[in-house]
Amino acid sequence: MRIPGAIAVLVAAAAAALACGSSEDAPAVNAGTFAFEAFTFDHPTLPDNGAPFGNRRAAAAIGRSDADVLCLNGVYDPQLRQAVAGRAPFNVDLQTDEATETTDPVDATGSVPPVYDRPACIAKDEATMSQFVGCLKQKCSGPDDRLTSIGCIYYGGCVRDHNVATQVSVECHACFHSTVELGGYTLSESLTRCRPPSIGVPRRHRGRHGTMLLSKHPLSNQQRFVLPSSDRYVVLAATVTLPNAATVDAYCLETRGTEDGATHYGYRGQYGGGPGEFRERDLQLAKVVSFVRSRSQDRPAVILAELGSGPEAEEQGKVVLDGQNPTGLAPFENAFVEALPAGYRAACTTCGRSNLLLVGFTQVWTTHIFLSGMPATTVRSSHRTFIGDVVKTGDARQPQVPLSVNYGFRSRIAVAP
Repeated sequence: MRIPGAIAVLVAAAAAALACGSSEDAPAVNAGTFAFEAFTFDHPTLPDNGAPFGNRRAAAAIGRSDADVLCLNGVYDPQLRQAVAGRAPFNVDLQTDEATETTDPVDATGSVPPVYDRPACIAKDEATMSQFVGCLKQKCSGPDDRLTSIGCIYYGGCVRDHNVATQVSVECHACFHSTVELGGYTLSESLTRCRPPSIGVPRRHRGRHGTMLLSKHPLSNQQRFVLPSSDRYVVLAATVTLPNAATVDAYCLETRGTEDGATHYGYRGQYGGGPGEFRERDLQLAKVVSFVRSRSQDRPAVILAELGSGPEAEEQGKVVLDGQNPTGLAPFENAFVEALPAGYRAACTTCGRSNLLLVGFTQVWTTHIFLSGMPATTVRSSHRTFIGDVVKTGDARQPQVPLSVNYGFRSRIAVAP
């Protein structure tokens, strides 16, 4: 990552300081500057990314952002999306489902690879998964045949008792993950979807994407670009007309950035086995760069992205920012300008040392903002948002909690008419 001024990269603020508010100190607002913000919602408690403190409270916390343009990722729950959209004067949703086609499915070789066309759970997988699901029905589900919590899957004894980690194929395990943990299926529906005659591993969240673009100001030329992916990732684009009559193209997106699927569930997409997750990510980044260039050309544009990639940084010989797929930043760094002011002191957006939801996890910076058709000198400030225990739970035992495992990131940018 290229940080202006070749400054030392530091992780800012201790946990006590973060608990004081929802945003770091920001400079005074100047006329003609506008706040562009990116935030990834992820609370690892309930299936399908539901909010354990309720959608109303989650939407209220998100709605307190005073950004001119806010890019949200990770918002899959339909009711939460509706609640969030209701708090913004203008928004782009353009939701997808399992049947939505990829905008440009061609891979790096110029061809369209074949899709996975076999049942996910076959032979011994069927028997093991039937026993496993039967255990979950007894220990981890409610009257509606749905999981009561994600944690019960792994800590309720069913995974251990039925040797799911070692006795079930990665495709079958991935199907269960996609349907029950991140799809909103009932346990019975999951068995039906993952066994013959059903074909393939369904996308998580029933093919829905988790991206939303919100704005205080009018939006026009709305567009959705569906990226090639084994799950569902999109770019949402729109032209924002600002109060000073300036217009700027805004892009909101998330791309696959880690090897998580390859490690835990096996790569099940159509863009390469083995290191396929990385090929898929690289293909997505190339598609985004091409889309932004062709759509905006020389017009001012702001790209707000959850890339799952971030730099490593050291301070006095000690690692203070853990690198996560840092090569994933290269396509954007080569094509665009990162929206950081000179002298910016970088900090993690997923912070295991300060976020109570991530105690013991690493410190990574994966939420980024880039510019196209605008110089770095237009950036007036950058800082993190949605930090600390910002959501009221209604539970006296723990009255406030973090909104997400991630913090937001904001840059204030001067946009001239």
